[in-house]
Amino acid sequence: MRVAIIICLLAAACDYRPTLYSNTPAAFFEVEATVIKDDNTSSSLFEADFTRNGAPYDSATILFAGQQIQSSGSGRYRAYSPSFTIPDGNSTIVFASSRDRYSSSTTIEMPGRFSITSITPRNNPSGMAVLVQWLRPAATETTRFFVSVLGKNHLITGVRPVSFYAGGNSSFTIPETAFQDQLGSFRFDIYYVYVGAFTRGFLPAENMWIPVPDSLPVSQIGNPRGRLGYGRICPRDSIFVSF
Repeated sequence: MRVAIIICLLAAACDYRPTLYSNTPAAFFEVEATVIKDDNTSSSLFEADFTRNGAPYDSATILFAGQQIQSSGSGRYRAYSPSFTIPDGNSTIVFASSRDRYSSSTTIEMPGRFSITSITPRNNPSGMAVLVQWLRPAATETTRFFVSVLGKNHLITGVRPVSFYAGGNSSFTIPETAFQDQLGSFRFDIYYVYVGAFTRGFLPAENMWIPVPDSLPVSQIGNPRGRLGYGRICPRDSIFVSF
């Protein structure tokens, strides 16, 4: 009997079968995403960089308003019009990983269509400061704005494209320096004016076609952890600087 007990104990000590429990921690996910609707070109875009445990992750499922965003490799997810569309108002973004049985969602509110209503003075022979006014877009949340100025021939004139944060105002005065080169000389050109509207925060796209202020508010999200920006660019208007 004693020999049988010893044999059983030895067998238990040598059992290499896997246990039925695991101490592996749950994966954590991070994202940086931007959603932009541009009424100048009737275009829409979604760009996101997604990671799992700090490494780029290409096997996630990302849905925007029911539209699946495809991975382009290295943790990057991209979608552009015309196959991608952004509704006005609220849209849900879903982030999921079937490998981890993970799914989370967040909602954004895209401001409605709006426009610049006046530019004073529009013809600006003296290179003066210019007052720009616009209508507020439809949005249930507080809307904030930025103003971007881009000379048509800025590569020739040497006048750098500039942008300004306008806060929650419906107007902004563009300073005269927006029409000067690096030596402080006013340069003749047509200067395009764009106004961007956003609710919680804004992030520029990868190859943003207009300048954007460096210190705009950004929406922080917690699951997945990261930053989310979104907004709308209204149809541009023009200022004429001549001598």
